[in-house]
Amino acid sequence: MLRAIVAEQMKLKGNRLLFLCSAIALTLPAILVVNVEADAIGWVYRLQFLCQFFLYPILSSFVITFLIQKEYADQTIINSLTAPVARMTFLGAKLAVWLIWYLLITFGFWVIVSVRITLVFDVETLLESWGTITAMILKTGILYFCAMSPIAWIAVMQRKMFYLSLLAAFLMSSAGFAGLLTHGMMGSIVPWFAVMLLNMPNGDVVASVAYASIGTCSAVGFGLAACSFQMQEL
Repeated sequence: MLRAIVAEQMKLKGNRLLFLCSAIALTLPAILVVNVEADAIGWVYRLQFLCQFFLYPILSSFVITFLIQKEYADQTIINSLTAPVARMTFLGAKLAVWLIWYLLITFGFWVIVSVRITLVFDVETLLESWGTITAMILKTGILYFCAMSPIAWIAVMQRKMFYLSLLAAFLMSSAGFAGLLTHGMMGSIVPWFAVMLLNMPNGDVVASVAYASIGTCSAVGFGLAACSFQMQEL
């Protein structure tokens, strides 16, 4: 598996789409103007609202779609799978690269937010709120990655097409904002509602149900991607 992941990373060297997605993901939180009347936690939450709740899931769908779709478009998938490489290793390497990219972007967002808090507020404010802010950003990144897992399945099923997975990512991200209008059990059952509500200050959500919903979504999404790819005729 490690060799497969390294091979995937080698394929991405000099890739313009990956560079563009990464540049957008890191540039926007650095230049976005946020009302400084809020406290540090509220300020971070407003920054998360556009970046982590909406933009990053969509950008990540570009990454996983490209990783899979390019293999079909260039027909390199046929040569790759005729070599002694298991299908699950092939797909698993792409999902691992997707996860690594998402974690790196989340880490970059955390660094930028920390620097900006120091500039907008002061170092003391950063030190006081560091633990809470780190937990907020990390939890949002991990939960959204899990909730976006069906994109991997769609990317496998659509083969050479590109737009279906991107449309699905847009709808899932938008659904999170619809979750602001829900509360209690209803908001906890739908995974994309649950991610938003779990990260809202004082969000009305049944935490155990919400985490179970997101976990189930992740298992189903990645499971369908694996089963579909395993049974797919190339």
